[in-house]
Amino acid sequence: HFVEVHPAETSEVQKVLNKLNWLHGFIHRELPGLYGKQFDRKYSWVGTRGVHVIPTSREYRLIAEKGLTIASHLEI
Repeated sequence: HFVEVHPAETSEVQKVLNKLNWLHGFIHRELPGLYGKQFDRKYSWVGTRGVHVIPTSREYRLIAEKGLTIASHLEI
């Protein structure tokens, strides 16, 4: 499970997606034995001051398309 704690606002979506892209690249480069294998990979964005991304917005759809969940808190 990978977690990003970051302000969850519409203006921050691209920054978090860039971080997710970096993480994918890191896994591919540094952990090649894991990349592409089937294991339970979850990516979560936990908003530091709540979630302020409108669920019907283009940005919210981008988050979902990348397999990223967004929440105001996370229970593990």
